[in-house]
Amino acid sequence: MPDVIQVPKITVAACGFAALLYKVVTSDAVRAALESIVGKALGVQV
Repeated sequence: MPDVIQVPKITVAACGFAALLYKVVTSDAVRAALESIVGKALGVQV
């Protein structure tokens, strides 16, 4: 079982990682790449 002091540190680290991942995934370059992949998979011109 994690130490009581470690739980907040783990939670803050997880939130920080989630925020970073959100920024990367919603960036213009990644968004364009995902739209291209999905468009090719569906056979749609995006």
